[in-house]
Amino acid sequence: MYFSLLVALILSIFTGTWHVSRYIAAIRHRSRLSQQHGCQAPPFLPQKDKILGSDISFEEYCNFRSNSYLEMLKKRFELCGHTWACTSIGRTSVSTIDIENIKTILVTESHLYGLGRTRSSVLGTTLDHGIFTSEGNEWKFLRRMSKPGFSASHVKLEPHIQSLVSQIPNDGSPVDLQPFFHDLTLYNATSIFFGQEAVNMLDAQQQSLSRRINAAICKAFEYTQEVMVFGGPLAKLLRPSSTEKAIKLVYDFIFENSKAAFTIKDCRATQQAVHDETVSALFYNQFGAHSFDMAHIQIRQMFMAAEGTTAETLTHLFLLLSRHPCALDNLRAEIMSQLPNGTIPTASHLNGELKYMNACVKEVLRLFPTVPFNNRVALQDTVLPRGGGPDGLSPIIVPAGSEISLPHYPLYRRKDIFGDDAEEFVPERWLCLDDDKPLGNWSKQCENYLPFSIGKRACPGRQIALETVRYVTVRLIQHFPYICDASRGRPWQENCGATLQSKHGVVVSMGGKMGFNEKIDSGYGSDINS
Repeated sequence: MYFSLLVALILSIFTGTWHVSRYIAAIRHRSRLSQQHGCQAPPFLPQKDKILGSDISFEEYCNFRSNSYLEMLKKRFELCGHTWACTSIGRTSVSTIDIENIKTILVTESHLYGLGRTRSSVLGTTLDHGIFTSEGNEWKFLRRMSKPGFSASHVKLEPHIQSLVSQIPNDGSPVDLQPFFHDLTLYNATSIFFGQEAVNMLDAQQQSLSRRINAAICKAFEYTQEVMVFGGPLAKLLRPSSTEKAIKLVYDFIFENSKAAFTIKDCRATQQAVHDETVSALFYNQFGAHSFDMAHIQIRQMFMAAEGTTAETLTHLFLLLSRHPCALDNLRAEIMSQLPNGTIPTASHLNGELKYMNACVKEVLRLFPTVPFNNRVALQDTVLPRGGGPDGLSPIIVPAGSEISLPHYPLYRRKDIFGDDAEEFVPERWLCLDDDKPLGNWSKQCENYLPFSIGKRACPGRQIALETVRYVTVRLIQHFPYICDASRGRPWQENCGATLQSKHGVVVSMGGKMGFNEKIDSGYGSDINS
């Protein structure tokens, strides 16, 4: 017995000594690193609980629940500067909206930063383990295998546009476009991924299912963001049964549509003959030799990510256009000039010729970034180029394991970059006069504008998303030249999950419907790459 106690005591002393020595070694390493790079400490967010940061966590939770989290975040940057640190849930974290730090983390030294266990575990409970939760060689493999699925040539929108137009009242009655945009993007995604051409927005049963699927995806991502901020490793324990049911509904929907697009027991034998151009076909073709389940997980992740982001961009764009009649007039004039008599836009129109349209889309993504957060974890002791000292221009040390937040919302509202009107919808800031005189601080704006992120993990669906938003906007304005805000002065309020949503939708009055009976052949309505 005494011998056992002696062994236990020796082991305890040895373990304690080992941990203390490691801690001292880490402190010395950081000290040397700090001296080498001339680092200074970043400002700390004022907080009462400096050990666990319980007051900070409680404030974040209250603001998250009251749909004011992003404004709270913006005020913190106004108080502390462009880079600051705090203690939250017992962890030290750094938040930055300095573009030099962002480029260091996402581009030049991206190998020193990872997703972290929290993001992987939380997203994994919602999306399963795939391209959005993997890192290293596994991520490179999944990204390479998934690349064909991001081709814009698969997008066919016009049939869904016609169904959408037929449901919007033409007499000026108030209508919330948000659920219709979610219907549109869900049906379009179903066609792209599974080849379900029979999907019809006018079918009451299908529309009911669409609304349930959209609500389930929103609920899943709201849970994801909340637990990512407050729950961490306790994700599965904190998940309520309603969220479980929502995730199961989405999983079952995607799986059943996958089966309809392909015969599971022999997908490789049928993939060329059945729905040859669907994303499912391409993915099963790419992953077939490796794993059917792997292909299915990638389809599930991409489907859930693509549906909400495009719909919310459209929601916010029409919200802003309805409240800024001058911008709507300019956009309408450009569309009528470039595309007279309801001409269907081609890819060349959408990607270059409609300059004011592109400026409007850029501006809405600036004011309401679809994905408002980006996070990384330092894999080792690292140095960020700015954020320390009284002026915030000295390098700072970021200890291994520290979480780093890169919020887009306060970045895009910096007045030193976007001007005193940074809070306002001004598409003209992205235009040039006489082809060589930019409005505003052009170079700074472009450098700090990262709606699809940057670096190796930048959004691969960027082109599809942009062309879809532009096409839908053009066609709706051609059909409904008159669009007016009908929200009765209700201010915009965030509903912040993994994507940024408008809590109250976009209630508008629309009129002046134009009856287009053009033949849809080789135009953009048939193929987004025409």
